[in-house]
Amino acid sequence: MNQPLVTIQVVTYNSESDIEDCLDTIKFCSYSKIEIVIIDNCSSDRTRQKIQDHSLFNSKKLHSFFLKENLGYAEGHNFASKQAKGKYLLLLNADSTLSPNCIEPLVEQLESDNNLFACQPLILLKDDHAKINLTGKVTQYLGYDWLRDYRSLSVPCAGEVISISGAGVLIRAVYFEKIGRFDQQYFMYYEDSDISWRARLAGFSLFFQPKSIVYHDYKYIPNIKQQSLQQKIYFVERNRLLTIMKNYSLKSLLLLLPALLLNELALTLYAALSGFFMTKLKSYWSLWKARTTLLYKRNAAQQMRKVSDAKIVADFVAKVDFVHFDHPALKYLLNPFFITYWFLIKKLI
Repeated sequence: MNQPLVTIQVVTYNSESDIEDCLDTIKFCSYSKIEIVIIDNCSSDRTRQKIQDHSLFNSKKLHSFFLKENLGYAEGHNFASKQAKGKYLLLLNADSTLSPNCIEPLVEQLESDNNLFACQPLILLKDDHAKINLTGKVTQYLGYDWLRDYRSLSVPCAGEVISISGAGVLIRAVYFEKIGRFDQQYFMYYEDSDISWRARLAGFSLFFQPKSIVYHDYKYIPNIKQQSLQQKIYFVERNRLLTIMKNYSLKSLLLLLPALLLNELALTLYAALSGFFMTKLKSYWSLWKARTTLLYKRNAAQQMRKVSDAKIVADFVAKVDFVHFDHPALKYLLNPFFITYWFLIKKLI
């Protein structure tokens, strides 16, 4: 098989417990034509020392950058991609590890179809290899997304997906640049959902390849050394709204407005009862402050559009259905409304 250069990008932040394992598996992967770009987002623990102590550190294959500020996941990978020389970029979490022959099936898939933007490997849970972490992501029409096949024992067949995860994914570098890389405003969370949406708007497709395996130390509740739960909720809520406000057409947004308003009312009430009210308000305030930039980014996304919203939403789901989103109000009140409303308006989009 032809082996084009693959740049493996790893963005670290207080990753001392993970980075050594990650680099070990990169070192022993069977794909020979690689370079490694590590971006450390000003870690305050021993991450930098762990990187410098690793046997790969003195290799010509590894290029490390120790930043003086935390740029976040999104801009960290953007920075890495500007240093990269590879035809393909393998975005990898510091808490993810590669199987020895992980890269070959991903490269083969992208080489076989020039319209593919990215190829998603099968990502298994690091602490239980029998169970799936993800096979791509599911998207609900109000912008929620979650891990496809989470904790399933059954691996789906190879095929197109509508959203990829940055925990481990191979991206065609020229397309990553063409559609504007990650939106740096996201900082972290939903940047992969947004770029999946923008790639599809631009006419590219995304693919899942189960022959390639990555292991991920997935935690729904974040490691406190890296961020608080309050911070996660802020980024998730703000970035979900950023994604739909940028990428839907104006017609679609107007059609979705009643469901969006009900959803935001319910979320704000839930936040008030759960101690996250100010976090939710902060996410709204951030969107308002960035309204001019948001309009600019929205115009850029719409000008790039080659695909209608009807095609984009064809595989979106109606109800919010993820194990960590379980709540009686969602199950018995909101989801029935979401399902009914989607049935009424989907054909109008």
